[in-house]
Amino acid sequence: MFHFPRNRTERCSEVAMSIPRLSAMTSCRLSVGRECLSSDDCFRLFSKLLNLFLYETGQFPDYVLIQKPKSAYEHLRCSKETAARKAVRFLDSLHEIEQHISALPLSVEYFLILAGGLPSHPKRAFLIDFSSSLSSGGLPIYSHVNLCDG
Repeated sequence: MFHFPRNRTERCSEVAMSIPRLSAMTSCRLSVGRECLSSDDCFRLFSKLLNLFLYETGQFPDYVLIQKPKSAYEHLRCSKETAARKAVRFLDSLHEIEQHISALPLSVEYFLILAGGLPSHPKRAFLIDFSSSLSSGGLPIYSHVNLCDG
């Protein structure tokens, strides 16, 4: 188990304690950069991590298509296949989420992705922490939290 540096521990604990069962999960972290990032850079990095997460967890099967702009999958809208229509709805929802996040007036320091089960009982949680990267030039952190059995 990896621990957050002391200055982040309190903030991350507040997030974790607000979600039932997160205290029973193990966590690890991965540094994803060394320089201070702008809000736009943080958003782009979050989008890449979200796309990778959706692909790696099997929630969307085409990693190349998930990264393309909305205009790149217009041909799927004309398809009568159920799989194509589902893919279009999924990609439209993803692009809408990205637009809402990019339009936020303040910089976002944390992104929390919950996966599996209900939001109140997630199987996995991913916390992406850009707080020190935005303020002091520290490392943005990608944290992966797994549910512990038992």
